[in-house]
Amino acid sequence: MKKRVVSALSAVVLILSSFTCAVIASASAIKYGDVDGDDEISIIDVTLIQRHLIDAVKLDDDAQERGMVSGNDELSIIDATLIQRCAYRGAHAGTYTSTDTGGYSD
Repeated sequence: MKKRVVSALSAVVLILSSFTCAVIASASAIKYGDVDGDDEISIIDVTLIQRHLIDAVKLDDDAQERGMVSGNDELSIIDATLIQRCAYRGAHAGTYTSTDTGGYSD
């Protein structure tokens, strides 16, 4: 059972990782991916999600919403992975909307 869950999660991450970061303006001007609200998408945002998921820090509702980039309305390691890819590529100025595009898109 555990192998199936890991396989399923791996498949989801692989599918989602085929998307790249893009600038998508949302109607509410929420900068998805910018968890800490500093106007940059960076590894710090990824770390905050990871620490939140293990209950080492508590993110407020706004920070959690900015971190939900995968389109599933629940903050998860998948969101952290997508934001990490975006930060790695240097796309620090993007805004993302999960309702219009299901998360990141080209």
